[in-house]
Amino acid sequence: MAATKKKTAPPSSTLILMVRHGQTPTTGQVLPGRASGLHLAEAGVQQAHRVAERIAELPKIDAIYASPLERAR
Repeated sequence: MAATKKKTAPPSSTLILMVRHGQTPTTGQVLPGRASGLHLAEAGVQQAHRVAERIAELPKIDAIYASPLERAR
């Protein structure tokens, strides 16, 4: 008698999104590196709101990791 192999569901995939900070007042002029106190420009704030709206549409988010820099939060 041949053994029947039970089919199992494949493991679920993991979606990883990598998002950079939006525009700052020095975008295109200076590479700020780890400069503290550099916040987003108004355009960067708008970009952050748009990406937040898109991420909010995802069905489930298990974790969010962010740089401690002000412009990334």
